[in-house]
Amino acid sequence: MTKSKFVMIWPPFLASNIFPLSIPFLVSYLKQKGVGDVEVYDMNIAYWKTIKPHWPLYMLFRRGYGILKNSGPALSFVCDFIKGKMSEVLENMETKGKGSIPWSLSDILTSLHQDGWLYERNKIRLLLEPVFTKECPALACISINYPEQIFFALTIARELKEKWGDNIHIVAGGAQVTKHIGYLIKSEDVYRLIDFFVVRDGEEPLFRLIKGFANRDFSNIPNLYHKDPNKAGVYIFSGSHFCLYPEDFTVPDFSGFDMGVYDDIFPLIVSKGCPWGQCAFCSYSGMHDRKFYGGSVEKTLEVIRGMENKYGSSSFYFLDDALRPAFLRSLSESLVRNNIKISWTSSIILSKEFEDPEFCRFLKQSGLSSVSFGLESVSRRLLKLMNKYHQDLDLEEIRKILAVIKSGGICISVCVFFGFPTETRQEAKATLDFLLGNIDLFDEVRMQTFCLEDLAPVFQEPEKFKITKIYTQDKSVGRRLSYRFETTEGMTQEETFKFTNEALAIFQKAFKKKRHVEH
Repeated sequence: MTKSKFVMIWPPFLASNIFPLSIPFLVSYLKQKGVGDVEVYDMNIAYWKTIKPHWPLYMLFRRGYGILKNSGPALSFVCDFIKGKMSEVLENMETKGKGSIPWSLSDILTSLHQDGWLYERNKIRLLLEPVFTKECPALACISINYPEQIFFALTIARELKEKWGDNIHIVAGGAQVTKHIGYLIKSEDVYRLIDFFVVRDGEEPLFRLIKGFANRDFSNIPNLYHKDPNKAGVYIFSGSHFCLYPEDFTVPDFSGFDMGVYDDIFPLIVSKGCPWGQCAFCSYSGMHDRKFYGGSVEKTLEVIRGMENKYGSSSFYFLDDALRPAFLRSLSESLVRNNIKISWTSSIILSKEFEDPEFCRFLKQSGLSSVSFGLESVSRRLLKLMNKYHQDLDLEEIRKILAVIKSGGICISVCVFFGFPTETRQEAKATLDFLLGNIDLFDEVRMQTFCLEDLAPVFQEPEKFKITKIYTQDKSVGRRLSYRFETTEGMTQEETFKFTNEALAIFQKAFKKKRHVEH
């Protein structure tokens, strides 16, 4: 049998054809530190392949798109049709995958000591056969970045423990661990399965865990929760913290991920945190203590060149919460000056700097193909309550920014959500009407309902937002596993769900050009 000392697992279920970045970052960091005996297992794609007939259809459309995408403008409409079909298949896969698992944090944790969900357990057991046929790894690392992955990650841990017992140690990390750590460490069932949790950045903690594994001294490993050797059922936090700063970012290592399945646009990240970091609804900034660390253009070009050399990649998707206008200007100038020909997309802050047509044309010249930003609402009252960066912009200024970006040849994705505490139906409808009245100024709309999450200011100061009760016993609302709550003003959560569904139906009817609307 082949020996693999450490294994990293990317769990199901994500209906996304974009490469993950968490494990490639970890693998790259570990290899740079001299840890090479790491095997990566992409169980998400392995799970995709079990979904019939969606998987064969997806691969059929993908092959067709791969053949035609460079055929020129004459067949561009065919490529757009095929891409639409690929998205449609992914959405159907997502519906089928998510419909087969529990969808609340308490139900997920309860499922660990029940014999329910046997179909999914049996499927996971079969998908783990490539791991089971090898020698027991010393450590299995499971990355949990999305809510959809929590159930499967814990199911994977259960199967690994049933196979190898105490001979295998399991560490879980990722954004969902950081978000839900308070719940996870209190579960007796989770305690039996997970030996370590890593919150926030995991590169250095995982390296130290691997290197210090033999002597079992975990007290000085940053960002780590480990089991109390003196008290059963209790996790101890190391008490120290680690942050991987942008200047220490490395070229991601996508070993273990099938290049023939994922899209040929590669994810990158060049900063840490959000440059604004003050939105009342955002839990992401809370994960980084509302601090921002901007990366340099020089480091960004170094990573891009590394990706080009290693993977031949020329398309990149910046996963940063938002890239600042000043950074975008410097990056685009450097790309053009160094004759680096790439296509790239980014999230931005809605800023007056984008009213400059020359700036937007230059961004396009550098390869920027699309941008996304959080409009959230057109209500000035709500924007101020949310503490959004663009809270002082009026509707005409927003229209102008959209028009200038669009005229520069850059595609625009607008993100909004409904149901922020105190929002009325009239205010929500004003946002909907604004979008419907300005359809030509953007290419995509993403609609969600508001999610109340830990670490967000609105959760920490509920009275400021007229919230009278938060049901903290469980997290079960929306795609992000958030809290139910009650307010004295505005729409209830039930009314918000109804309005959002109505808005989606209106958009699906209004967008006759097959613009993609994501809920």
